[in-house]
This record gives sequence, structure tokens and C-alpha cells, in this order.
Amino acid sequence: MPEQSAMGHPGPPALPELESIAKRVLGIPTLETRSSDSLDFHDVAVWCVREALEQAYAAGRAGAGTPSESPAIACPRCRESDHDQLVWDDDEHITCQSCGARFDPSQH
Repeated sequence: MPEQSAMGHPGPPALPELESIAKRVLGIPTLETRSSDSLDFHDVAVWCVREALEQAYAAGRAGAGTPSESPAIACPRCRESDHDQLVWDDDEHITCQSCGARFDPSQH
């Protein structure tokens, strides 16, 4: 089945860590679409949603690795490499907050 938008439509398979969080925290056995309202919609307390989001965020941060494990990105103009100073734009470009340069990281 082709990927579609996330608003209740089938999409790519869920990551194993997200499936695990859904089971543990939300009591949802799978994140796969099963094309049945009784299987695809769940009543979940907001504090459980919050806990699941916090765990997913923490898992994402832990999986991001250290800067030495990820490719170094630096501004081609000023060589700024502090990721807090390099802001991703909506069109996959980066704007350097230090010097104002805008660049495509895949070209550098």
C-alpha cells in the first residue's frame, strides 16, 4: 500500500521503538492500520499521550548519536558548526544564525 498523509491514513511502517512505546504506555497493540474503526481508534488519557510523546522524544534524542557520530555540517561562509546556530529551513536549506548565510547542506 502506498504511503499517504499521517491523518488517519496508511503510511510507512512504524519504527520498532514507537511500536514498543504504543504497547507499553498507550495499550495499543500495533501502529499498523487495520482498516477497522474498533481496531484503529483508541480512547487514551492525555497523561498517557504525554508520557508516550516524552518517551518517543527521548528515544529520538538517544538515537541521534553524538556529533562525532553524525556528519559534520558547517557554514561554508563562516565555518560555524554549532547546531544551535544552524537552522533548517522548510525547503531543506540551512540558515546560519552567526553570519546569515543560507546554504544547501548536500552541496557542502
